[in-house]
Amino acid sequence: MFEETNTNNTHVDKARGRVKWVFIQAVSDGTLLTLDAANSSPGITIGGTTGDYTIAGLPSGAFAHWVSGFVMLAEATGVGACFLPEAIDASAGTAAFETSTTPGTAAAPTTLSRVYITIVIGRTG
Repeated sequence: MFEETNTNNTHVDKARGRVKWVFIQAVSDGTLLTLDAANSSPGITIGGTTGDYTIAGLPSGAFAHWVSGFVMLAEATGVGACFLPEAIDASAGTAAFETSTTPGTAAAPTTLSRVYITIVIGRTG
């Protein structure tokens, strides 16, 4: 009722001012994450390696919040992987996160595992 979908795959919540939702999907090759551009908000890039990753290209704003992030394993018998947000900077449009099997010990998700991230950016534009 208060939401409008833009053509750039972000959503603006009219009831609370300018808020943008950012959706990110990526696939692991066992070391690097490759952005699934078809299923992610535009302008996003993912860097880093072996469990320590960065996000760039987020819309800039006054505040940002991690809404969710998780790793969907490619195999049912694989070792569980944690998603751990590390930093987010609304004004710079950047964020960092870690994947691991033990918090504080970065480890890449198994090959073909998918990472799903949702971030909300407030007071944009």
